[in-house]
Amino acid sequence: MENYKRSAHKYVRMPSDKILENKHVCCVSLNMFPAQILFSRTSGISLSIIEPGGAPQNVKGHNSSSTSILVTWDTVPVEQQNGIITVYTITYQSQTGNHNGSVPAGSFDRQKNITGLKENVFYNITVFASTVKGDGPHSTPVLLVKTDQDSE
Repeated sequence: MENYKRSAHKYVRMPSDKILENKHVCCVSLNMFPAQILFSRTSGISLSIIEPGGAPQNVKGHNSSSTSILVTWDTVPVEQQNGIITVYTITYQSQTGNHNGSVPAGSFDRQKNITGLKENVFYNITVFASTVKGDGPHSTPVLLVKTDQDSE
């Protein structure tokens, strides 16, 4: 079990001895589903859901045709989810021209085929996760993938 105090609308880890000193700001956190359920001796139990604090891991991609890229990823680490992930979003931005966009993926998805892209173009791709409270950070490093060129 870890100890937390509220600081600027987020909970930060505190040493155990601080829990006994100031009963007004200290809470005990249990990570379940992976939202934080907080118990304070002064205010009872509350559920703390905020935007994810981390990005999806191991983002990879490869061209699956001349106009599509298959992107795969692993979930945000549980301790950084800060609630239930509701959606993943894959963003793409062409390096030549103005062909940018994003596509949603389900909370249990770990891959998405981005279609309708330009042929023979490099794309910068990132993935981020969201909870009901907002979006987490984009994956790093930015993934660079080139679509195929149609053979004639």
